Amino acid sequence: MLVTVDWLAEHLKDPSLILLQIGDKKDYDKGHVPGAQFLEYESISTPHNHGVTLMLELPPVEQLVSVFEKLGVSNSSHVICISERTG
Repeated sequence: MLVTVDWLAEHLKDPSLILLQIGDKKDYDKGHVPGAQFLEYESISTPHNHGVTLMLELPPVEQLVSVFEKLGVSNSSHVICISERTG
């Protein structure tokens, strides 16, 4: 499900809303949506080299649970992932 900027603005104070910005830390540090937390790719992926292509897969469930719990995610959370696009 995608949300609009207007929807996000209306729900920023919702206590069940968890905003996660995924990308480069330097981009997050330059500026981000108020209340967004930084989530690094490495914490939610397991890189594997297959020739010249980098494939990513999810780490064990226990690792994912730990990462998301530290970010405040619970069963009642509404999680919005924000990714910076460059280019």
